[in-house]
Amino acid sequence: MRIRSGNAHFANNQRTIQNNQALEAAFRRAGVTDVFSHNLRKTFATRLLSRGAAITDVQHLLGHASVKTTEKAYAAFVKNERFKQTIDLLDEPKRPRLKLVSLCVS
Repeated sequence: MRIRSGNAHFANNQRTIQNNQALEAAFRRAGVTDVFSHNLRKTFATRLLSRGAAITDVQHLLGHASVKTTEKAYAAFVKNERFKQTIDLLDEPKRPRLKLVSLCVS
């Protein structure tokens, strides 16, 4: 992860690779063997997308040159999340539509 102007984002460059290696070494020293820096990157992106972040914003935060790269990497998640939100509509209580009736009193 790289910090720039107070905003955290992931980028693909030599320094990031070194940071990832250092982070993974810290995981090993702590006895954590089933977590990798890329898992954190994926969690970062999927959590943002699940909370409604624009895919273009996630693209920039991940450092992808093209939104197509982000879409390819997270297309299944975005598609599944959209379907889940649609299916969740069934759990919402149905609100009856009320018609306004005017009473004419003569």
